[in-house]
Amino acid sequence: MPVEISVGPPALTINQGRTFLVTDLGGEIAADTEHGVYADDTRFVSSYAIFANGQPWARLTSAATTYFAARIYLSNQPFATEEREVPGGTLALVISRTVSGGIHEDLDVTNYGPMPVRFNLEIAIRCDFADLFEVKSHRFVRRGRIVTAWDAAQRQLCTTYTNGDFERTFLYCLRKSGTPPGYANGRVVFEIELQPGIRAVTMSWPVGPPSAAATSRRPPRPRSTASSTTGRSGRHS
Repeated sequence: MPVEISVGPPALTINQGRTFLVTDLGGEIAADTEHGVYADDTRFVSSYAIFANGQPWARLTSAATTYFAARIYLSNQPFATEEREVPGGTLALVISRTVSGGIHEDLDVTNYGPMPVRFNLEIAIRCDFADLFEVKSHRFVRRGRIVTAWDAAQRQLCTTYTNGDFERTFLYCLRKSGTPPGYANGRVVFEIELQPGIRAVTMSWPVGPPSAAATSRRPPRPRSTASSTTGRSGRHS
């Protein structure tokens, strides 16, 4: 009898404890896939993409360096600025990620071209708070309410899911950046200007437990906030 073997697209997977990050080889989380940021059987992040002036980056190479860390090397595709056209391969972007309680990410951008480059680094991020079983079955039922708010003073994006008395919160916290971030049209935006040969650490953000980035709450017996690694499934009817 023939044996059917199904092989999905290659992916980068890192984890520690009950927190997992699954992306494509370019470090992105594509919508309508099983990729995402997971904690305690809930997918917190369902889509993550990064752009240079609206253009996606091209992958050079990537690998999981340990079970809890990964590094992705990207290069820009051609894009237009107010000053000129920027050829492909002018900029290099290195994404370094570590799962340690939460998820920590560093983005390093280098200008290898002969001229200064001014552009917007854009990060599009979405949450669905889907139950792991819904993700696996590809049958997603929308319940409850999801609200996203940008706090410019705290430099963080807060997305909260509520369904009755059940609540989950995802915080995207920008701890360090060379330029102040903004938020518009569903994207975190950095205005970057790089001189030739200059490397910039664009930002660093931790997400996930225990830094209160992914929390669950069931008030009022007792009313408390706990790390998502100790909460229950993210969607309840």
